[in-house]
Amino acid sequence: MKRKLILMAVTVASTVAFSGFSVEANAAVNDDALVNKILTLNIKELILKGNLNSVDLRLKDITQEKLSNLSMDTTVSNFGKIEPNANESDMIKGILNMIMESIAVMCAMALKNTKIKEVVVIGTITTLPLIKDILKRVSALHDVSFEIPENSQFLTAVGAVRKEFISLENYQI
Repeated sequence: MKRKLILMAVTVASTVAFSGFSVEANAAVNDDALVNKILTLNIKELILKGNLNSVDLRLKDITQEKLSNLSMDTTVSNFGKIEPNANESDMIKGILNMIMESIAVMCAMALKNTKIKEVVVIGTITTLPLIKDILKRVSALHDVSFEIPENSQFLTAVGAVRKEFISLENYQI
């Protein structure tokens, strides 16, 4: 039987603030008000407008020479090249990129000496633009594949309900 790791992609108590608005994400709370606040800000639209080349230092910024299996778009340093013309969209896209690259790389490193090579990524963050591209880039660098199942944003709730149901089986009523 193949083993897969389930990765709940969230940020713990992080706050992002740019020009008068803030978005808070908390791993311990499934907060509909938070989701509505994010949707109101059109964060998906801002991410799509953003340009990582305005904030992140990429391999192509430091060399023209191809290095082993590294893409020229490989991140060398998150926020290592914030250009004067970088805007909110660029910064938000850079933050999402930094968070997801960090999560994916930590996950890949944690699995290095195991037989688990497939990761199922769940949580609301999986619905944001760029996530699949980030996971594809990390997958290309490490011997790990990432899968985002259909309706992945609801699977954290399914896991919580299942856990509660299993714990109730131990009690006699």
